[in-house]
Amino acid sequence: MQPSPTVPTELPADIWRVIYVAAYAVTASIIIMMLYVGGEVIQPLALAALLSFVLAPVIRYLTKIGVGKTLAVILSVALALGVLSGLSFLMARQIASLAAEVPKYEQNLREKIQAIKAYAVTSGAMQKASDTLEDLKKELEKQKAAPANPSDPPPLAQLPASPAAPIPVELHSRPPAFFEQFSSVIEPLIKPIAQTALVILFLLFILLQREDLRDRALRLAGTADLQRSTLAMKDAGRKLSKFFLLQTAMNAGFGIVISIGLWIIGVPTPLLWGMLAGIMRFVPFIGSIIAAVFPIALAAAVDPGWYMVVATAVLFLITEPVAGHIVEPLVYGKNTGLSPLAVVVATIFWTLLWGPVGLLLATPLTLCLVVLGKYIPGLNLLHLLLGDEPALSPIERLYQRLMVGDVAEAVEQAEEQLEAQSLLKYQDGVVMKALGLAHIDTIENKIPIEHRARLANSTREFVAELDEQPITQEDSADPTARAERVLPVLELASIQAEYRASTILCIPARSDVDEAACHVLADLLSRHGLKAVTAPYEEGAAHRHFIFNSDEHRIVCISCFGADVSSAHARYIARRILKQSPTTKIVACYWSVLPEAAVKLGAASATSPIATTLHDAVAACQTIVSERAIKTEFDDGADGAGALPETVSPTIAQRDDQSTQVI
Repeated sequence: MQPSPTVPTELPADIWRVIYVAAYAVTASIIIMMLYVGGEVIQPLALAALLSFVLAPVIRYLTKIGVGKTLAVILSVALALGVLSGLSFLMARQIASLAAEVPKYEQNLREKIQAIKAYAVTSGAMQKASDTLEDLKKELEKQKAAPANPSDPPPLAQLPASPAAPIPVELHSRPPAFFEQFSSVIEPLIKPIAQTALVILFLLFILLQREDLRDRALRLAGTADLQRSTLAMKDAGRKLSKFFLLQTAMNAGFGIVISIGLWIIGVPTPLLWGMLAGIMRFVPFIGSIIAAVFPIALAAAVDPGWYMVVATAVLFLITEPVAGHIVEPLVYGKNTGLSPLAVVVATIFWTLLWGPVGLLLATPLTLCLVVLGKYIPGLNLLHLLLGDEPALSPIERLYQRLMVGDVAEAVEQAEEQLEAQSLLKYQDGVVMKALGLAHIDTIENKIPIEHRARLANSTREFVAELDEQPITQEDSADPTARAERVLPVLELASIQAEYRASTILCIPARSDVDEAACHVLADLLSRHGLKAVTAPYEEGAAHRHFIFNSDEHRIVCISCFGADVSSAHARYIARRILKQSPTTKIVACYWSVLPEAAVKLGAASATSPIATTLHDAVAACQTIVSERAIKTEFDDGADGAGALPETVSPTIAQRDDQSTQVI
């Protein structure tokens, strides 16, 4: 009897990943179908929810000055309805006035159309196209006039008329009844009135039951981490309220500027076009273009010349870029929460789903989804796909660029980071941590051997391209940042005579990643007044007997990532060097461990300094060559008030807040 096959109790990770993606796809499809089928009810609910974010600051202000909650809600909704009703009344008056004036401008519009048509026909390409179409039309008319077959009967129109003339018949419809007339007038208004009533009803319900809805949402999210969920929901509500309120104010200001500009130009009903521009600006990308078409067409009809048309077009061409690229970044900040690609995709999606209403709600609804995705783990995919925050951290981006050998983009990213911090702090906080990620992938055999060598070469080119960057950054972009320790640049006179002609040798302990760290360290040593070179890494070099030139290299920095086998390689190299030259100074650099762990790992001798950051390694080398402990100055913005100097120990340099965990 054969044994029954063993059933695996756990599925592979790839299978779980497929199941996870399939579950997301099915859930998204169901939600989209529900949004499409239930659009008649969900659209008013979405409008009410967005209006609640706009009115929330007003309600908070009213309750803060002593108005009751219910009364504050009623007053806020009444105020919003009053503003919307007033705007609708003004727009209706403007439209009626424009409709009465349009016939007067018909002749001007005809003349411009004729002028454009004449200009188009006189051009060479258009003339050829027009002649071709005219010849084709004549050929079609000839074929239509010629009979297809002589034996075919003549057309009905060519038959002789019958002697009896047909009797004319006239059909008259009965006049509509009163109720039919009333129904024809009311029926188109029923749906908008019903939608408006639903929006008001939902808005009142959301505002009056805001706390209850919040508690229910927290219950759905789970009470395991109630404090975090509460703070997240509060932060999300405040951010959305602020964004929608600022957007409403910005678009209103844009409409006012357009109205004033059109009034100065002389376009009729400027208030109507200003309100239209403010409303259409809620539609991303194409809203302002649509709003500009109507006043430009009206200007062409009003003005016999072209001045008013050109002036109106220039008004929109100037105000929209100024509002979008200068004013809005100052008001919203650099990040609005949505990536440009997400705005385009969201606009198309919501327009296809809900039509014009979806076009207006595309950006606000997508922003709500991004905020929810930021705080709800299950929706984090939305925040990753639609948000404007970088998908990779600066450390991950640098690692990825160095791995593929794209030094140019790596330097571009570094220059952005160096606008707010010093080179030494950037090298310690970003570059070395990126190499730490490379070390993890190396010990897990995730990086091919040829890519490891490319990483070392890319790092060497990368640090060489940063030669023009200053060592320190006096004007920090973050005024609340901690004071930053700045190492001095040693002059030749401050270096001991025995070290002036020698060069510091940076040796990788075990891998190409250690060599990459050597390139970074050698570059920083050279910038701080010390000559340094890097020994290339070769597989198995630590196990071969090599000759060390103690006259050329009196200081050796051994670069080592890791705290297990790599540290043993570093101690082995140090002992081999000290056996040949006992007077050589060794600096053991354990990049990926904490200072306490580095002390436990130990060095080749009791007097050998141990460094866990680039800052500590440079300070240790400066201490050795300058006969005294190097005092670290502080970079505290412009004046550095309140900062105290710190002495770097020749045995072990204390780390600051840039420490990394043991890898």
